[in-house]
Amino acid sequence: MSMTRILSRDHIADVLRMADVIEAVRSALTGRPGNNLQTARTLASYEEKGHIYTAKSSSGFSLIPGVAGVSVTTSEQEASSSGKSLYQSSVFLLFDLESGGLKAILDGREITLLRAAASCAIAARLLASKDERNMLLVGAGALAAAMLKGSVESMPGLKQISLTSRDPRRTEDFIRSQSPRYPHLRFVGFSFFDLGDHVRKNTYVVTASSSISPLIKKEWITPGTHITAAGANTPEKQELEPEIMVTSKVFADDTCQASEIGECRTAVETGLISPDRITGIGDVIKGKAQGRTENSQVTVYDITGTSLEEILVAQLALKRAIYRNTGDVAGII
Repeated sequence: MSMTRILSRDHIADVLRMADVIEAVRSALTGRPGNNLQTARTLASYEEKGHIYTAKSSSGFSLIPGVAGVSVTTSEQEASSSGKSLYQSSVFLLFDLESGGLKAILDGREITLLRAAASCAIAARLLASKDERNMLLVGAGALAAAMLKGSVESMPGLKQISLTSRDPRRTEDFIRSQSPRYPHLRFVGFSFFDLGDHVRKNTYVVTASSSISPLIKKEWITPGTHITAAGANTPEKQELEPEIMVTSKVFADDTCQASEIGECRTAVETGLISPDRITGIGDVIKGKAQGRTENSQVTVYDITGTSLEEILVAQLALKRAIYRNTGDVAGII
């Protein structure tokens, strides 16, 4: 029986630095030699009495460092335009490819949030204005906090965070919890009904909601805006009007996946854009594709998340936890 290390959210947060997570995600996005991946994703959902229940899994493996990973997530949200999230739980399993032993059980939600934060950070460096001082954040949950973390890491010039969500109390709670972590930032909460006015005033926009109907309208977007859309990780979710994709340069962490479950899905399915209009952010990192080429361009980055990103983040967390002798250890299989 092999020994398995169990890492909670607090364990993971304690051993990982954001800069190292960004490097792990960058490695996954660029497909560096040895990061071979076979991946499979399954998703099941049903609607009952105004609620949408979802169970999804994703799996894959990397020959370096010789691990396989499986993520399993369950969630419930309201089947309304807001798509209000009621719960989400996730576990990440890391296996040794050589022995088949279960190396680690990790808090899957924390791995996902760190991966998303790093992906946001990478896109901001590549696509947003280098002189950006303001961030417009739509959403007030854990994903929004991750997007804030990634943006602050990659955009040291940020001075103000304008924030809204459909629930004013959640907006206030978010500001109350996050402002002590970033004392150099000014947080400004505003009514969701004023979203259009704030989108027109900001050129760095990040959406991190569970909405199942578009929040951001094309007519609100000003030239030079960069949008990172992180909330649409299942087919029923959508944060941006699909027409935004028509006149924007569109990027994604996984171009195929973005067309199937991401923010790009509706635009592709309705024929507004073809899948080949979506550029992989990894190709931009490697210099095989161009990012923003003009200051007036509107760019969109669609985050859906990949198995390889999460495998490498989980492996990094395990490596650091072993070095620091943290977490719980048990014989499981």
